[in-house]
Amino acid sequence: MVLLGLGILLLGLTAWLVMGAPGPQKLPDQDQLHGAEPDWKDPASGEFDGPVAPLLGPKEDVVYQGPPDRVFVSHGASNGTIRGRVVAENWVVWPHAIRLTLEKQESREVVQERGANAEDPNFSFDPVPFGSYRLRLQADDCLDQAFLLTLSPESTDHHMAVPLIPSGRIVGRTQSALGEPVGGLPVVAIRRPDKPGHRSVPYTSISEATGDFRVDGLQPGTYDVMAGNQLRPIGEVHVAHLATQASEAWVTLEVPPLGRASITLEFKEGKKALERDWKKLRVQADATAGDGRGFSLSLPLQEDGTVHFPALPPGDYAFTAYGGPYRRTMRRGAVVAGQEVTVQIPVRALATGGKR
Repeated sequence: MVLLGLGILLLGLTAWLVMGAPGPQKLPDQDQLHGAEPDWKDPASGEFDGPVAPLLGPKEDVVYQGPPDRVFVSHGASNGTIRGRVVAENWVVWPHAIRLTLEKQESREVVQERGANAEDPNFSFDPVPFGSYRLRLQADDCLDQAFLLTLSPESTDHHMAVPLIPSGRIVGRTQSALGEPVGGLPVVAIRRPDKPGHRSVPYTSISEATGDFRVDGLQPGTYDVMAGNQLRPIGEVHVAHLATQASEAWVTLEVPPLGRASITLEFKEGKKALERDWKKLRVQADATAGDGRGFSLSLPLQEDGTVHFPALPPGDYAFTAYGGPYRRTMRRGAVVAGQEVTVQIPVRALATGGKR
């Protein structure tokens, strides 16, 4: 038995020597015990399997391969949102239903439709593919309106306040004592206030070449209608009455003989300055003496560098060119009934750090 035990002991010792005894264990460095950055292997060394991409959503999603422990997903949007609210003046009686239609600008194809009312004036079109659209508002006893807008990667979310404008209006014609149409004349409609001491904001329009004019979006009430302006009417002041916010009144405004003025702007920087900046400039005509004293009218510059005032009360005028990066410049002229005065106004750019 003793010999048998010794044999088993020797056999175990031999097996231990063959397999190798474990060497001494190295303790971690002191700095590793205090949260130092471990020595990770390089993911690009091939010792790691590559990252597994997640399931993708829309086709436009793009996956960027990063380190094995993180994957970035960028959503390349192709749709946007058009949202907003229908708003109105306090006196407006809201219709029972308001229809908002979104259509493509070129083809006029209807993309989406929404409804709104006084209890819920908000609307939202989503999702809407990038492109150019026309938003239409239609409602009973209100003006039809259209707004142009574009969705793109740079502009993905449009918020709009869409006004609800009643269809109450004053229409009419401006003419001479001989019944000839007078175009280009300002027309003003002022509502008489309901309470003493209150003031009303004037509604304005300009008569067309045919003499026809139209003032829209009017509140029910009584209006003073005149050519010119409220401080200096041209001809008589007429009274018009609107019973409801959908009413229409007709007025004929007869004006005394008027004159004309043709203004030309001369750009010191040459034709290129005109081609570049003509949309930024206007010319204002202010009557300083004569029958039209106090009359004032401002019109935009045309592409050829001219401004035409087809109907001005006779008198002395100051014609002022202004707007854009140009010095405000004034020239004087006299307007005579039945005749046209021509005035040239030189315009020079403002100095920007030096002479120009």
